[in-house]
This record gives sequence, C-alpha cells and structure tokens, in this order.
Amino acid sequence: SVNAQGSEDAANGREETPAPQPVKLTALFQGYDPLIRPNFHGKPVAVQMSMTVASIDQVSEVDMDYTVTVLMRQYWNDPRLTFPGNKSMSLDPRLVKKLWVPDTFLENSKSSYLPTVTVDN
Repeated sequence: SVNAQGSEDAANGREETPAPQPVKLTALFQGYDPLIRPNFHGKPVAVQMSMTVASIDQVSEVDMDYTVTVLMRQYWNDPRLTFPGNKSMSLDPRLVKKLWVPDTFLENSKSSYLPTVTVDN
C-alpha cells in the first residue's frame, strides 16, 4: 500500500517526503553529564519561568507570613541535547533525573517543597 501510494504521488507530480526518523534517547545521553550546566565555560544559561498562583492558603498577620500554592514552569535550552530535524521536544517526566535542571529558589522564602503525587503530571 505504501509503495502504491508513493507511486501514485510520483505519478501526480508530488515529491515523496521521507518519514522522520525516531530519535534514539540513548544516543542523546551519550556523554551527557547532568551535574554540569549547559554552556559550561561560556555564557550563563537563560532560564525562562512562568508562575501561576493556584491558591492563597493561609495569611497570618501575627507572624507576618502567608502560604500559597503555585504552579511553576521553567524553560531553557540545552544544546547538548540537540538532534537533527527538530528544535524542541517534550520528554517523559521520569527522564528529569537524567537531565541538568536549574537550581531555582525563592528568595526570602521560609520554606518550600515539591508535592508528591501518585502519578506524575
């Protein structure tokens, strides 16, 4: 069926476009060190961030503090993970353990934590 469709496309004057090849993640991670930031010995990594306040949970006038729940997303470019044919990709969240991630902190925060869920979002 594929050959027949390809032959029909060629007969109609349309060029055949080769199908994109799957990226092999093992090749991407060859020699990759998650402890070293991208562009090491070069410019700092530009990390973009968005933060959405999901809820304001507590406000204490006596202690002069508050508790909020936020959704924070970070975006950056790691040229060590470049592969032909695409400019970006989304990865399975389980792979985050193999990647360099920014050491982000909230200045003047009393405490913060990442919630644990039974299934990754």
